[in-house]
Amino acid sequence: MGLAWFATYSVFMLTQVLYEDISLTTKVLLSLISNTALGFAFQMLIMCEGKSGEWENY
Repeated sequence: MGLAWFATYSVFMLTQVLYEDISLTTKVLLSLISNTALGFAFQMLIMCEGKSGEWENY
C-alpha cells in the first residue's frame, strides 16, 4: 500500500521542478492521479497565499 502511494506521489515530485514549463493539458491529465492533484492543490494554495496573504482577495 505504501509503495502504491509513493508511486503516485512521485509523479508530483518529478513535475514540481518543471511546473512553469508544463502545459495546462499535461497538468490536468496528471491531476487524474489523486496524490498528484493534491500536491498541485497545495502548491497553488501556497503560491496564492504568498502573493497577498489575505483570504479576502479571493
